Amino acid sequence: CGIDTTTSLPDLSQMTPLVAPRDRFWADPFPVVDADRACIFVEEWRYVLGRGVLAVLEIERDGTWRRLGTVLEQPWHLSHPFIFRWQGERWMIPESSAAGTLELYRCLEYPLRWERECILMQDVRIVDATLHETADRWWLFGNVGDGRISTHEELHLFSADTPMGPWTPHPGNPIVADPRMARPAGKLFEWHGRWYRPAQDCGVRYGSAVWIQEILALTPQHYSERPHRRLAPEALSGSNRMHTLNRDAWLSVVDGHHDRWLR
Repeated sequence: CGIDTTTSLPDLSQMTPLVAPRDRFWADPFPVVDADRACIFVEEWRYVLGRGVLAVLEIERDGTWRRLGTVLEQPWHLSHPFIFRWQGERWMIPESSAAGTLELYRCLEYPLRWERECILMQDVRIVDATLHETADRWWLFGNVGDGRISTHEELHLFSADTPMGPWTPHPGNPIVADPRMARPAGKLFEWHGRWYRPAQDCGVRYGSAVWIQEILALTPQHYSERPHRRLAPEALSGSNRMHTLNRDAWLSVVDGHHDRWLR
């Protein structure tokens, strides 16, 4: 992981690295800022376990940080801990596609205790579910795969009155059918009065870079976007892959990966 305290798109070369212990890696960082304290929720892949669990780090404005503990562990792989606020509470939608579900969790005691509230979608392979609230509805972006289509290729959009659903598929699905910019890479954000969607570039390999897509239309009938800027990982401490960009208040985070071959 890396951190950046600017309010615009991050300068990757100026980010502060947070390096996981050698027996694991961290990915999919989601920051939650409370005044001068912030938590970063991450996928934590421990090599001995062979699957992802969700963990949380705590970080101060001066860059001091520590790992607080494990947030959620299941017999199946978990990743992409999408955190949001609704009705005065904190909620999380982790990726649980290995179980064939999309689940909603409620926070009981922040930041470590969470309880499953409901199953939003059943018998579906949807990855990196990303919520966005507008004036009249909630939107859910996620890549859907099956035996014919990989989870890198097609972005689907759903809408509902609340995060509880039921979620209605958009008539334009798939709204993006391009592995270079389909799969979500973080929360939507507003910049200079326009909304942008981070997307993974999986054209050559999984998570090779992040595209910033400018949203041109988001309605129950129409969706369109266009490429705005590509963030390449090489500027991030020599990384050669990157697939998440998130921000909250003074904290921006990305994940970087450097291939290391054992000899």
